[in-house]
Amino acid sequence: MLNASREPADFVRAFVHDDVAPPSSEHWGLVLPEEICELCLCERALASTLVTLAWFRPGEDDEYLWRFCL
Repeated sequence: MLNASREPADFVRAFVHDDVAPPSSEHWGLVLPEEICELCLCERALASTLVTLAWFRPGEDDEYLWRFCL
């Protein structure tokens, strides 16, 4: 994940679900502009993997979510 924004993303988390392994999560906290965070999908059933990224923008109480399938 690359933060391509001009502002930091706060309390960044990734949640991974598939049909094989137990759900998992990664917590990156504050991600600065141009910073890259990696998510390992090793041992996942990629055909059934669902990833959700969640974060907050600075000074806002709304949580942003981006969910995608592989």
